[in-house]
Amino acid sequence: VENAGIKKSFQYVNKNYPKIQAVKYSDQGLPNTEMLKRIEDVFKTSYNLYTNYAFGADEVQPLTKKHKNNGNGFANTLLGSLDMLYLLNMKEELSEVVEKLTDNPFKSDKLLIHTNQLFASTISALMSAFELSEGTEPLFLEKAKLFAQMGIKSFDTPNNLPLTDFPWKSKLQNRFPLKHSNFWDIAGAGLELTKISMMLKDNIYYSTAHSVFSYIQSSNKKFHVDYLFPQQVDASGCKTLGSNKLTDGSHLGLNV
Repeated sequence: VENAGIKKSFQYVNKNYPKIQAVKYSDQGLPNTEMLKRIEDVFKTSYNLYTNYAFGADEVQPLTKKHKNNGNGFANTLLGSLDMLYLLNMKEELSEVVEKLTDNPFKSDKLLIHTNQLFASTISALMSAFELSEGTEPLFLEKAKLFAQMGIKSFDTPNNLPLTDFPWKSKLQNRFPLKHSNFWDIAGAGLELTKISMMLKDNIYYSTAHSVFSYIQSSNKKFHVDYLFPQQVDASGCKTLGSNKLTDGSHLGLNV
């Protein structure tokens, strides 16, 4: 609080504030087996609908039963279900997923991929599945590495901030980040970058995360409240020059 420049307006929570987490339970804290069964049934119903009508797509539309790729086109629902498949010990379904991933080169018709979704959803799900398999399914880590190598290219910008919508099929390199970028899309991949760096023992991913947060740290006093960042920021790092500056050549050699 002292470092954020809002000490005068900030109030600490009173020590006598009621506890939010219960310390006594009417059921002695035992698992609610009825609720767990309902959750399991709902998941299996939803997952069966997906596998029957949209297996390999991002999602299934429950009314029309048509598949839809509303994300990056890399089977979001399939990968996002891996945790539950392990938790429910659905071995047959897991085998089907492994077979699907083995044969799936993860082609997408999207010209732009959302960088933060790639790390926070796709790569995160694959890393989690690898750990839940206790290392018995190296395919999950191999696919996570494949996507990480793809996603890290979006950080190849002059200021190392990511292109939040990355033209992954383009041969053009070293683009500028977007002038109108969502702050979460810039900073949201930090945990996944750090984790994949540890799992692959490759420092490039952690170095990338460190560069992003170092840049954010250096910008903390450029907004109305220190350390409180707006939802939309200019991530381009470009300077606006008037026509006279362009005429006299001041823009040459600058990132504009």
